[in-house]
Amino acid sequence: MVLDKIPNTKIFTQRDVRETPASTATATAVGLTGESYVLVGAGGADLTAERTLVAGEGLDLSDGGAGTTITISGENATTTNKGIASFHNDDFQVTSGVVTLDADIAKTFDGDTGTATTAVHNIDILGGTGITTLGANNDITITNSGVTSAVSGTGVDVSGATGAVTFSSNDGEIDHNSLNNLVANEHLDWTQDQGATNIHAGNVPSAGTMNDFDLDGDTGTPETITNGDTLMIAGGEGINTAVGATDTVTISGELATTTNKGIASFADADFQVSSGVVSLDGDVISTIDGDSGTATGSSHNIDILGGTGITTAGSSNDITVGLTNKTSYWSITGEAFHAASPDVDDINFGGAGEVTAAGSSIFLMCPVNLPNGAVVTSVIVYGNGGATAETWSLKRGDFAAGQDTMATANIGTADSSISNATVDNSTYGYFLFTSGIDSGDTIYGARITYTTDYD
Repeated sequence: MVLDKIPNTKIFTQRDVRETPASTATATAVGLTGESYVLVGAGGADLTAERTLVAGEGLDLSDGGAGTTITISGENATTTNKGIASFHNDDFQVTSGVVTLDADIAKTFDGDTGTATTAVHNIDILGGTGITTLGANNDITITNSGVTSAVSGTGVDVSGATGAVTFSSNDGEIDHNSLNNLVANEHLDWTQDQGATNIHAGNVPSAGTMNDFDLDGDTGTPETITNGDTLMIAGGEGINTAVGATDTVTISGELATTTNKGIASFADADFQVSSGVVSLDGDVISTIDGDSGTATGSSHNIDILGGTGITTAGSSNDITVGLTNKTSYWSITGEAFHAASPDVDDINFGGAGEVTAAGSSIFLMCPVNLPNGAVVTSVIVYGNGGATAETWSLKRGDFAAGQDTMATANIGTADSSISNATVDNSTYGYFLFTSGIDSGDTIYGARITYTTDYD
């Protein structure tokens, strides 16, 4: 058998110089050099069953030498090269070759109402009334920057804020055929005598033998395959090979896992695939914009931090943003009290703001102005030693002559067991009242401790 090289290619053709019938041709293999190989089963007659093995995109061929194997390996994928890849289990879940984003990667955020969906790996966290957000590195800082509600009492301006914000956490198919991308089988037409380009009896080896051929791959040292050698096609990483029907070797890609490089399809909820290039779907968050600045993920994480007066809490796939409860005080001096009975003239005001009884059994009272929604936690009325025998009471009236007591104790003693502690200015008015103090008894003032409850 004579092997002729076609100009400008690495493929050798067989030249027919036959003088006897084609049925006597018994060559079993011919070979090529370079990155393509022609394979014929041992003992095959007439060289009509040869195959061409070519490395397509994403595949490498490696020659192990005469009598050994040709190794077909998948090339590692890059951002520009299609190939085999494994998938990090921090970011992906892989089941039966199907790749999806890990459930820890958020693509939507639920608020108290509504759901925010990412666009181009980004979601904006915007401040509402009285809230600002600041993104930097992989952090989002949420700050209470103003007043969200305010209630004015008689003669006193007070403010408070309430509210909470709650945040809640494609299949594309890679064309795996492009990883194999083997050319169709090609056969030499030797049925017609075309001179030196065909095989004929004159250049076919004797029965049961074959001409030597060279074997080469992307890497490795070229080897010469001689009569009697066995050529093995081995699968590299991510590749399986299987001998099936006569003259058939099936080469297939292994399914990718978190530890094994292989072929995979891509969930269209998480990925976009175009011309074999895989990218994250635009709903997948990689940055978050604040009122100012942008936070960028680091190790698949973005911290959402509370600024002054703000708390954040993460649980499951939710981030809850709230305002921190604040302890406040309301206070007055004694001169805010006036005599309820028997006579408003039976009291004297001192230079330190105190009020002193100038008669017997003088009942005192004064209005109390607290912000709506405030939660009263403690009350005390201060007086001199003579006044401590009498009592004080914090009361609320329902605008229809009805009233009840929220707290009471002796003057100079605090009470923290408060009834109906939440202030409701829409229904009630509030005031302090004392039992009858006697001449010389002095009231210095009063203090009410309360919180603004944002929970």
